[in-house]
Amino acid sequence: MAEALPAEMPVLMEILGGFERSAVVLGAAQLDLFSPLGNGPATAAEVAQRTGLPVRGVERVLNACAALGFVTKEGEHYRNSPLADAFLVKGRPGYMGNMLRQTMDRYTAWGKMPEAIRADAPVFPLTGAELFHASPEVLDNYVHGLFEMGRGLAQRIATLVDLGACRTLLDVAGGSGVYAIILCRQFPQLTATVFDLPPVLQRTRQIIAREGMSDRITVREGNYLTDDFGTGFDALLLSNVLQTEGRQTCRMVLQKAFAALNPGGRILVHGIMPHADRVSPVQPVLFSVFMMLVFPEGEAYPAEEILDWLEEAGFRGGQKFALPPPAFTSLVVAHKPA
Repeated sequence: MAEALPAEMPVLMEILGGFERSAVVLGAAQLDLFSPLGNGPATAAEVAQRTGLPVRGVERVLNACAALGFVTKEGEHYRNSPLADAFLVKGRPGYMGNMLRQTMDRYTAWGKMPEAIRADAPVFPLTGAELFHASPEVLDNYVHGLFEMGRGLAQRIATLVDLGACRTLLDVAGGSGVYAIILCRQFPQLTATVFDLPPVLQRTRQIIAREGMSDRITVREGNYLTDDFGTGFDALLLSNVLQTEGRQTCRMVLQKAFAALNPGGRILVHGIMPHADRVSPVQPVLFSVFMMLVFPEGEAYPAEEILDWLEEAGFRGGQKFALPPPAFTSLVVAHKPA
């Protein structure tokens, strides 16, 4: 008589097979299988014809997407789910193509995790040095992907903080400028400066112009590791910055931020922060591993540790806010004494 499998075996198999589900959705998006369904149901043969792909593989992947809930199948016809229709169809306002390409890079990096552990070094470096030498295609994907990923997060932050008394904002390592754009829209009196590396800001300028915000948002070229931030700002944002650096650099950046702010100015630190136990919630804990795969000293720090650094730098009144689902980021705010 065959021995019964342990009750926990299905849990193990589901976790071990998680990469397969990611591969199906990412591969389908990369092959652009959802766009032909954007105008209504189609057969696998019709999707294959529109994408120029062999029908055998298209049908197999569409069936897998149906099993995962990204499409529905009625007879021989497939239809996008609302989720796929909103985010995976080219030309839709919410299309996440650049973010998907970034996720493909992350997928590759995760597969090399043992190599990163053995070498104690990133396997897919994303530091400023790499960005300076990156191809135009990689930079386009990176910056526009930041905009896609940050749009919803920025909107949530704009509802959590009141910058009504602030007139000037500095967005350090602001990337696509999405946070500055959303915050300026939320607070009409606010103007902003996006501080980042020259290759990044070439794209940022285009996004700011496209979003109709060139009259209120400017850019300033610089490296937060080596350059000061200037002075005279009422608010300063560090979004997804500290988690890319080691503790000594984080403290240095916060000291620069303190010097840049006017008395009474506010600092906003946004990022992925696990609980103090560093083993919950799951997503921030996994993200901390990913930071090790792409940055030499990257780590997702608990909010409690960041609040301690802010106190050391001279800030007061620190508070933490967890962004509502589906975000798994947190926001820490504090002020410079008046």
